[in-house]
Amino acid sequence: MKKLLKRVSVVLLTVCAVFACAFAVSACSKTTDYTFVIQYEDGTAVTAANTMTQICVGDINNGGACYPLFAKQIYPDANGKLTLTQAQINEICHSETDVTEFAFHVLNVEGYKEDCSFEINGAKEYICKLSK
Repeated sequence: MKKLLKRVSVVLLTVCAVFACAFAVSACSKTTDYTFVIQYEDGTAVTAANTMTQICVGDINNGGACYPLFAKQIYPDANGKLTLTQAQINEICHSETDVTEFAFHVLNVEGYKEDCSFEINGAKEYICKLSK
């Protein structure tokens, strides 16, 4: 009887572990995408096909660099979203290691401040609201 109870317990624990892992992977999976949502003051999406953005790494005065995304034909979509994977960020920055800290800039949107800028620290969704 003890052996049967022990085997049943092992099977039940295994089944529980499998289900727990399946749910944990979907619920706790870490995003590797950087999503930038660009909005006007009223919350509507900036959808201009020629919206210029760039990312800057490091101190520009001490060897840092800026990389214009528009030069690579990367623009926000119809919802004002611009999504980049970690691999794309690394490629844009010419880096063999993950670039996870940088500045994101929205440039020259007509009628708005020249530059909406904020510091990025890790992959997630960032919202940039332009102001006049």
